[in-house]
Amino acid sequence: AKTRPHISNISRFWERKGTPASDLSQLPHEVRKERAKKVTDLTVQIQIEENQKWIGWQGEALLTEKGPKGGIMARNLYYKPIIVDAPENLIGTFQTVKITYAEPTYFFGELVSSE
Repeated sequence: AKTRPHISNISRFWERKGTPASDLSQLPHEVRKERAKKVTDLTVQIQIEENQKWIGWQGEALLTEKGPKGGIMARNLYYKPIIVDAPENLIGTFQTVKITYAEPTYFFGELVSSE
């Protein structure tokens, strides 16, 4: 079975002085850097592919705060971050939203209903 992680914590290996690994021969810095880039690129590709499946999803989401780059941040029951264009007075309320566009780590959506 294949795994398709939506999130990965990528850190290049650095030998720690005084440990058995510090006495082993090390891969060149450029090799470590290239491998980390490959894993990062693959993770972003998987995120985009998996998030595309969410486009068209519609359901209840809690509007939680002003978005860092505009709009209002909402979270659905799967804790997916969805940026919607909504008035600030709706922060703290549940609204029906529809996901319209996917980025690797968040979505854009529209308000379907406003109570």
